[in-house]
Amino acid sequence: MTVLTTITCEECGLENQRNRGKCGRCNEKIGSGYPNVNVYSAPYFKEGLAERYAALEQTEKHKQLEEAIQKNSNIVLNLDAKFLFTLINEEEDYLPYRRAVEANKRLIADIGNDHKRSIVDTAFYSSHGSDIVHTALSLDEDGLTSYGDVSVTLDAKYVSKRTSVLERNSFDLYKQLTKVKHWDPADFPPPTGHFATWENRSALAIVKHDADIGKCDNFAKLLLFSESDRSTDNF
Repeated sequence: MTVLTTITCEECGLENQRNRGKCGRCNEKIGSGYPNVNVYSAPYFKEGLAERYAALEQTEKHKQLEEAIQKNSNIVLNLDAKFLFTLINEEEDYLPYRRAVEANKRLIADIGNDHKRSIVDTAFYSSHGSDIVHTALSLDEDGLTSYGDVSVTLDAKYVSKRTSVLERNSFDLYKQLTKVKHWDPADFPPPTGHFATWENRSALAIVKHDADIGKCDNFAKLLLFSESDRSTDNF
């Protein structure tokens, strides 16, 4: 069983598990201050991604895509225009799915999708799953039109420090890791090499798209593909 390294509190010296944002003794910030980033910045995840990345043959196009992501990538959230109008004019907060359901701000999804969403969020983020806002990485300002016709670009200056990155849609990644790699989601952490923090997002994109980079003429469409059909989205 893999055990993630701990984070030492700089204030009181307590060794904390990575699923905390604050020290269990003095309540000061530990690591990034965000549990999802603390978890997925562990050496276990960094080294797994680095190993996949190092195994690739780096071409000029690989370098071009990596540079484009590091310089120009955006964090994009999609929603419908009516909902955006409500958020702005009624000064509402944008809430993650489970928080919105709890606050009676949205209807619970149909029983199958609600069940999947709860399981997948918990599998990757444990108790913090209900606080995760899902966005997409984009090289332009286009996002996932299947989630709404308006793309909102978040300011990376404020959001990137709390951002963890998955190789693909969390539902698809969950299926891949459980069905193909035989991961039991009751055992944490999941298989390494499929997660990143904002700083090494480009390495994750490179290993995901390695086979298609050489024949690609549109990096933006390679990184995020959406034609208003969630079953064919790739992001």
